[in-house]
Amino acid sequence: MRSFQAAIAAASVLLVAVHSLAHGGEDHGPPAARPARTSDSLSMPIETQFMIGLRTARIRRGVVAESTGISGHVSARPDGDARIAAPVAGRLVPPPGGFPILGARVRRGQLLGRLVQTLGASEAASVAAANQQVVFARNGAQQRLQAAAARLLLLRQSAVRLQGLQGVVAARDIAAAQTDAQVAQTEVEQARRDVNAAGPGAALVVELRAPLDGTIVVARASTGSQIAQGTEVFRVSDLSRLWIDLQLSESQAASLGPASTAVITSELDPTLRLEGRRIAVGALVDDQTRTVQAIFEVANADERLRIGSMVDVAVQGAAAVDAMVVPQVSILERDGAPVVVVKTGPETFGVRGVRVGPRNASMVGVLSGLEPGERVVVEGASSVLLAAQ
Repeated sequence: MRSFQAAIAAASVLLVAVHSLAHGGEDHGPPAARPARTSDSLSMPIETQFMIGLRTARIRRGVVAESTGISGHVSARPDGDARIAAPVAGRLVPPPGGFPILGARVRRGQLLGRLVQTLGASEAASVAAANQQVVFARNGAQQRLQAAAARLLLLRQSAVRLQGLQGVVAARDIAAAQTDAQVAQTEVEQARRDVNAAGPGAALVVELRAPLDGTIVVARASTGSQIAQGTEVFRVSDLSRLWIDLQLSESQAASLGPASTAVITSELDPTLRLEGRRIAVGALVDDQTRTVQAIFEVANADERLRIGSMVDVAVQGAAAVDAMVVPQVSILERDGAPVVVVKTGPETFGVRGVRVGPRNASMVGVLSGLEPGERVVVEGASSVLLAAQ
């Protein structure tokens, strides 16, 4: 067994102090019960371990699924996003209580504002011509109403008179008079509707209403402001569930199954960790980037995700595999093959060749070469590996 001499000579007082330190839960007792074969072994004094900041982690058996880390774009669901634009040029008028502000919660059908159409010269001329036609139509409707009302009055009087002559006048004549009066009543009601329909011409007034329950994410309304046709005034989005848009390589896309999931995190918010479910994987490969679009949906109940932001996505593809689970940082490479450094005793280590399985964002599944309960070096492993060269 080769001996690795510390770079500096440690005094006996330092040695005692170092022996008393607990290195991140390290086990300084005897080796694990069933260690795998050690390809290289070496020793390292505890004081040297302390100087290089060596840390270990205990190997455990678990399940690991292959996952791909990639950046994703947060977007609203198509059925949970609505843009309210001006259908005509006009002047904005607030509803009772004022315009909703950015971040306000609104309900479907809620009045957000009104838009009074602004008329240009040609439009004003058209409205004036329409008004003239309306005047003619209204006058005609009023004349019909007056004639129908007069006829109704006469027929009612006739019906009453004939009713008083019952027994003298034939019953069919009385019934005919009553029917004529009912027809005249119908004509009066229709004439009144025609008068109301022929109202005065005016500029169009449009009500802007929320088409869905959600949050105001765009608000560009101010009282009296003039806006052009097609201008977006409000945007309402349902933030409770959002989509994560990804661009995957062909091989990554092929590994996704119907039940694939994804873990969403963010460098800007280290506490954020959400799970998404697969919605769709595109059938088209982009000619330029050779990528495939994939969409995952994530619950956003506390609204920590914002539309348009970028997030980190660990996509789980193939089914989970039972293996020895170790941190990614413990896997090193020597001569093109994966190895780990195993702590076999308080001052002894072994360099172990392993067969690596699926990986996720932080852990690796080792299919052979390790046993449960052994400890692998996760910090300072490179220094130990150099000593074994």
